[in-house]
Amino acid sequence: MTWGRDEKVPDDDRLLERLGRAFAPAPAEPSLAERRTLHRAVARFRTASNHRASQPEATEPPAEPVIYLPPMILRPAVTALGAMGPKLRQPVAGN
Repeated sequence: MTWGRDEKVPDDDRLLERLGRAFAPAPAEPSLAERRTLHRAVARFRTASNHRASQPEATEPPAEPVIYLPPMILRPAVTALGAMGPKLRQPVAGN
C-alpha cells in the first residue's frame, strides 16, 4: 500500500497512527468566560441542593384503592375463561 508520495506504509498499526494524528482534534482550553459560567452554575447547584436539604420532603398521598380493583376483578375471570375455553386438539404422535 502506498501513502502520499509513494511512501510505503508497512502495516495497519502505523497507518492507524498516521490517521489518528491527521484527524486528532486541536488542543483547546476553555475560555475565562466559560470557566466563570461553569463556576457560577456549580455554585447555584450547591446552593439549591443545600436549600432542598433543609426543607422537609413532601410525600405523595397513597394511591387510591380504586386503581387496584380492575385487576383484582379481572384476574379470576380471565383465569376461568382460560380453564373453560375451547379445548385444543392433541398433537399428532410421531412414528
